[in-house]
Amino acid sequence: RALETAAALHGLRYCSDELCCPAVDLILRRLDDPSKRVQLAAEATLRSLGPLCADLIAEKLKVEDPEERELLVAALGCVGSPNALPYTNMLVALLDPKTEGSSKVQIAAAEALAKCGPETGHAAAVALADFLSKAGEEEAKTAGKQALISLKEAAIEVLPCLLSHQHPVIKCAAFDILESLGDGSGVVKEITACASDRDAKVRQRAVQAFLLLKDPTVPLRLLPNLMEDVDRGVANLAISIIGKMGKSASSLAALVTKQLKSAEIDQRCAASWTLGQLGELPSSTMKVIITQLRNEKNDEIRSLLIQAIGAQGPGAGSFVSLLGPEFKEASPPVRHALLEAFGNIGTAAGEMAPALVALALAEKESLPKVIQALGCMGEAAAFALAARLEDPTASIRVFALEALQLLAELPSTQEAVSTVMRALQDTAPEVQGAACVTAAMLAIEQVKQEAEIPQAEVEEQEDKLYQLKVESGLARRRGKDQASVVAQKLSQLLSESSSLEVQGGALHGLWKLGANFTAPYAEVIAGMASSSSASLRKTVFLTLGDFAEHAVPFVELMVSHLGVEGHGQEVDLEVQLAVVQAFATMGMLGVEAAPFLAKRLLGVQSDDASDPEEISKKKQMAPGTVASTLSPAEPASMARRPGPRNSALDWEAWQLQPFHEDELDAGLPDAEAHEDVAPADPAAQQAAEVQRACIRALGSMGLAGAQILTECFHYPDPDMQAAMLNELRTVPEVHSSMINKLEDAYKMVRQAVVEFVFHLAEIGKVSEILVPGLADEDPYVRHLHLQALGFLEDLAQDQAASVALRLRDQCWSVRACAVRTLHLIGPPAVPVLTSSLEDENAEMRAACLEGLGHLGEMASSSAAKIVNCLADQEEIVLAQTFQTVKKIGTAGPEELATCIQSTTKPQVQLRAVQALGEFGKAASAYAPVIAGLLGCGVKNLEETAVNALKCMGLPAAVAVTPILVHRTPPVHDPDNMDDEETQDAQKQRRLSAASALRTFGEEISAGQAQLVGSCLLDPDAQIRHEAVETLKILGESGAATFGAYTDPAVGTKLEARVLAMEALGKLGLFALPWIPQLAKCLEDAAAEVRRVAAVALGELAEEHSAAVADFAQEIAARLRDGDALTRRRCIECLGKLGNSAKPFVEDMVQILEGIDSWNWVPVAEALSRLGVAAPAHADILAGNLTHDSRSVRWSAASSLGKLGEMAKDHVDALVELLQSEDASLRCVGTQTLMQVAKGVNLEDKFLPLLMDPDTNTREQACLALASHCDGEGLEKLLMKLHDPKPFVRRAAAATLGELGEDAADCAGDVLKLLFDSNSYVCATAARTLVAFGAEGAKTLMNRLLDEDEDDKLDVESSVLQRIMLDAMQAADAEFIEPYLHVLVVFLAANQPEIRLAAWSCLSKVSDKGFQSLVKGAQDSHIVVRKGVAEAIAFLLSGREQSGDPTFMEREATETLAQQLTDPSDAVRVQAAEAFRRIGGPLAEAHSEALANRLQEHDIRVYCPVMDTLGAMGKAAAPYIALLKARLEVPEVKVRASAVRALGGIGEPAMPSASLLVLRLEEDSNVEVKVCAIEALGEIGSASEQAAGQIAKVHANCLASHMIMDEACLRRACARTLGRLGPHASSCLHELVLALGDSDLEVRKEAANALTGIGEAAAPEIVAIIRSVEDTVDLQLA
Repeated sequence: RALETAAALHGLRYCSDELCCPAVDLILRRLDDPSKRVQLAAEATLRSLGPLCADLIAEKLKVEDPEERELLVAALGCVGSPNALPYTNMLVALLDPKTEGSSKVQIAAAEALAKCGPETGHAAAVALADFLSKAGEEEAKTAGKQALISLKEAAIEVLPCLLSHQHPVIKCAAFDILESLGDGSGVVKEITACASDRDAKVRQRAVQAFLLLKDPTVPLRLLPNLMEDVDRGVANLAISIIGKMGKSASSLAALVTKQLKSAEIDQRCAASWTLGQLGELPSSTMKVIITQLRNEKNDEIRSLLIQAIGAQGPGAGSFVSLLGPEFKEASPPVRHALLEAFGNIGTAAGEMAPALVALALAEKESLPKVIQALGCMGEAAAFALAARLEDPTASIRVFALEALQLLAELPSTQEAVSTVMRALQDTAPEVQGAACVTAAMLAIEQVKQEAEIPQAEVEEQEDKLYQLKVESGLARRRGKDQASVVAQKLSQLLSESSSLEVQGGALHGLWKLGANFTAPYAEVIAGMASSSSASLRKTVFLTLGDFAEHAVPFVELMVSHLGVEGHGQEVDLEVQLAVVQAFATMGMLGVEAAPFLAKRLLGVQSDDASDPEEISKKKQMAPGTVASTLSPAEPASMARRPGPRNSALDWEAWQLQPFHEDELDAGLPDAEAHEDVAPADPAAQQAAEVQRACIRALGSMGLAGAQILTECFHYPDPDMQAAMLNELRTVPEVHSSMINKLEDAYKMVRQAVVEFVFHLAEIGKVSEILVPGLADEDPYVRHLHLQALGFLEDLAQDQAASVALRLRDQCWSVRACAVRTLHLIGPPAVPVLTSSLEDENAEMRAACLEGLGHLGEMASSSAAKIVNCLADQEEIVLAQTFQTVKKIGTAGPEELATCIQSTTKPQVQLRAVQALGEFGKAASAYAPVIAGLLGCGVKNLEETAVNALKCMGLPAAVAVTPILVHRTPPVHDPDNMDDEETQDAQKQRRLSAASALRTFGEEISAGQAQLVGSCLLDPDAQIRHEAVETLKILGESGAATFGAYTDPAVGTKLEARVLAMEALGKLGLFALPWIPQLAKCLEDAAAEVRRVAAVALGELAEEHSAAVADFAQEIAARLRDGDALTRRRCIECLGKLGNSAKPFVEDMVQILEGIDSWNWVPVAEALSRLGVAAPAHADILAGNLTHDSRSVRWSAASSLGKLGEMAKDHVDALVELLQSEDASLRCVGTQTLMQVAKGVNLEDKFLPLLMDPDTNTREQACLALASHCDGEGLEKLLMKLHDPKPFVRRAAAATLGELGEDAADCAGDVLKLLFDSNSYVCATAARTLVAFGAEGAKTLMNRLLDEDEDDKLDVESSVLQRIMLDAMQAADAEFIEPYLHVLVVFLAANQPEIRLAAWSCLSKVSDKGFQSLVKGAQDSHIVVRKGVAEAIAFLLSGREQSGDPTFMEREATETLAQQLTDPSDAVRVQAAEAFRRIGGPLAEAHSEALANRLQEHDIRVYCPVMDTLGAMGKAAAPYIALLKARLEVPEVKVRASAVRALGGIGEPAMPSASLLVLRLEEDSNVEVKVCAIEALGEIGSASEQAAGQIAKVHANCLASHMIMDEACLRRACARTLGRLGPHASSCLHELVLALGDSDLEVRKEAANALTGIGEAAAPEIVAIIRSVEDTVDLQLA
């Protein structure tokens, strides 16, 4: 609970102030939580709150409950500065007991002010001082004091008052505050007063405060009296303060010495210590100290007095003799003080050297201090030690030599050289051994000391008698000569002595002398390698290691002591370590030993080195560092694979260890160790040290050693691997091998590589070492080098372009890593990528653009450069520019708009408009810029601008409408136009704007209807027309605008009102609210308005008669309108109103009785439509058939035709019209008789009209004969087939068709019309032939195959074929089946209309006819065989297949199987395609025959065969191997079909999933990639097991393609992940990000996929969506 609560509080720290306000009460309650962790988290959260929360807390301070007030005050203190500062006065007021009665609240207020700090100011300091002065409780005083301390400088002003307070406690608190400030210069007077205070505690604090005064005058004046204070504590403190003041208080030394006489030990002790701090003391004081030393019995005081003497340095030399007696009888503490004092006195205490040496011999524990003192005494110490070399006791001589070794670095020790050289001849072996080492150390130190002397001084010391003087003892040998002599003597002793002590001493001495002096004796030294003493062997090899080239002859000897199996028997680890260290010192000179060092490194391993539990333990103990953020992809013991890693989850056993609950409190102060750490094994540690030394040695051997070291990378110990990597830093040739360890399973190994990468950055080798690896042929290597650059972050900014180039890598893992690396580099990568946009390589330009896109808004500063790439000539650069511009934030649209306005290149302008349009509503602010392109005259640019504006929504319509409304909108380049051209351009802009508004549609443009409506008043007719068309598509708002303009007050021009009413009539449902207005317009004074209103009402009555019927009375009233056309339109409207118009039938009949003959026809038609026509109405009209006026007779006859059978009693009167001299009357008479005289044989009346000079009359006469015609009439009708007028010929052919088989003998004559120049005539002739039955069909089919005759025709053969086949579709199956062999030929026609007609004919074939069709598969003509396959496919694909196929189905599919081996590839392809279309059990029965085609080199057949096999599903599993073999075929369609087939087979194709992924990664064709993705989805959806396997191995690969590549690939990936269901939950983040994809379909597929993953992942999905809600489609989410 505590952890969860603390985590929640920690999360609130990152929330805004507005979000935290409601949670303030919850946070406050956590201040009293029983868990300290929660309390601390609550305080930290309160500190992060802003002013709003502080206001809320302050408002609640008025609560009555003191406990609650205390909590609120504490919370306000936690909020702290600056947000709580406005409430300082409120906190100050709470300190006043008059205001606040609760002491706890007052204390909380003081603590709150303390947390607010110095900014609370003077008022708070005064209030706190007052609070402190009046506080009664200790807790309150402490709170007030701490608050004043926290106020710092603000508290200085109140110190005088507090220091003058009468209460001692307050004064002491003031001194605490003063100490925290560190300066008491401002309260000197108060401090002085306190120094004489009655309270001893106050006086002590005043004495302590003296150290805070910069001016020592006051303390020096007061301290003498205070040393005599009655209170011993004050006096002692005053004495100590004098000591702390140091030399500035040396004038008080005499007064201090008086305190040495005090009876109080602590007072004498303080005085003794103080005298040691005052610096140089007068002689009189020293004498007092010596006297006191003699008389003092307390050892502590005596030690302090001796220290005071020693502090005088050489100046105390005269008193050394007085200290001698003390030294002999002193206790150990005093003796140690004396040793320190002698050391401080230095050479002046030389007389004590023998005594010190004697002490060291007597008390070994005093040796360090004795040696330190002797070192300060110079030559006296050397002589004292040299004298001991003559002592008869060997151990004493050894001690003296060892002491000289310790003092060898001092020049004065050289005085003992001669004595030490004599000791080389000592009879005691241990003395000889020690002398060897001492002589060597003194010699080498002499060389060093002489090397520091300037060369000029050395030359002055040169003397021709040098050797003589040396031999006679008058001069000392020079250092180098002395070292040579010592080396010679030591080598002699080494070879001659048999004592191990002597040999060991000689060897160590030679080792100390170094290679310059001992190299000539290398062979002698090497001879000791066989010694039985491990220590000697160790020294031998350490010495040989320093010999450089002189040690080369002994490499083999050294190898024999490495401990390598088969090369020597050395078992001592220290000796082995010495050998390895020697090789490390030799470096390249010992390269011959490199293989043996490697064997030593790898050959000796601890038993648990490969133990899995030990490995796991080491992984847990591996330090958590920056490298731990790496995903451990491969274990260290695995060989590098040639291909890319599939995901970080490939090797689950090598993941980081889980975080155990018992480790939750680790690192907290109260946490305890859960288990004791086992002590390390010394032998194992030593063995490991040998191995590390081997690594260092190999690292020192240059390239050869480094290469051998890289071969040792498989060593399982991570510590050793890390050491190897660190050692190889300086060898460039093996750096690639080091990078390969970047994903090692162990943190420490990875950390070593990370440190190496930063080392490359430090030495400036990143470009040289890491960048070439980005182009390595191995994708895994490329991935690692990218990862390495990512760790450098902004240090790798110069390589950003190279990283971006990997965004187009073939391997998804490399691409994904490149994206991460660019994000790690961050903003510094932007200028580098931007500069590369001008690179000559198009691939580089595209890659840099993609990289800038991945950086998102970080790249907004380069928006201008990115937009400039729209002028690039390369398609890949352009495509990437579009993608990048959409990702860089608001800067993208802004720069695109600038480009549109500034560029002079239309192509660039077009691309910029297209890109801006893809931003959609986000770019709506720039709609006016794009709208400015309307009417520019460039078609493509205008179309693109309109499409872009449509994406922007309502703002686009707002920007475009003013262009239409403005009668003189600004135009492009007006300076180069005359007035007429300008007017044309302005008009064109307005027309373009209107067209754009229509393209936007009703949803976008509806709001602009009123403005568009104003164009109805425009003087230009074309503009008015465009306005009308635009308003029509605006639906309801358009209708409202039209309705408003029917009002004369708005439609001030008659034409505008007419246009509005005409439009309303065509708006249907949207115009219904305006029907009353239209009805009102029937009463308008303008006849044209009344006419148009009636027309509009009539049009609306077609579908909404009920709405118009409410105004039938108004419409009927206009039957008496003075305008004839108005009356006609009203009659027509009433005819459409049904029963609602019946009350006005009499009014219409009155028109029949009147003289308005022009309106008789609409009245008759209306009566018939209303169902109220009667013979009486016909009688009225028939009376006018003999009227004097031709027009009256014509109207009467035409009206009778509208009445139909109601006028059958007047046939004779109508027949008389056929004899009229007026052609129009003959024609209308014929038409009317056809309608009136049905069933009456009038052949003899019509036949003469066939020869009528009027074309229309002849046509009507031909049609009239359709009801009855034979004998002479038929012959005359046949003559009309050759009439010069096509309408007459067509009518004659149609009439023959109506006669059917009775006119079959005329087929030959009708056949000739097939060649007519008029296509309508041809079509009618073909239908007529079909109507003739079998004879007609035969004639038609024979003509269909006569290609020779086609060549003679003017009509295209394809047109004629289509006409004939269309006609055949109306024939019965019995007429079609005899000609199946003809129809199949047309199944392969180029024109789809012909193929469709042929299929329609074949669909009527019976089973018997089908069997005869199958026989055509053996036809000699390829076209027929191919047609048979096509026909079989057509006929069988439409049937429902059963488990038991019919005989006809079996025969048909067997025929197709035989055609798979047809000699013609066209037939084979058609047969395979037929199987694909048939599918099901019929195709499965021949799967083997289909699969056999894949074994032949028959590429054209591959696609349909594989598609068929894929459709079979699991039934095609035996042929998977054949399908896999086709995945590498060069033809794209074949690869795509193979991939689809594997997907269709489903789960049996699971082992082929990796090949499908390979197609996805490596195929160059997008279609194949899409098919591969979908195939993975089909396989995965086959079963839960398959889905789990696909998701585990390949889901990350699919997810990586969700953030790159083409939209079609992203769609396919999202769809496939959705099909995998819950198993794809590892890809949630990529799917959520896809909700923000630029492609709508991708967003939909991603939403579907997230839905398919299921409820289990819902919380995580919601969390991810919330984290990226600014970039995703929340509606879909």
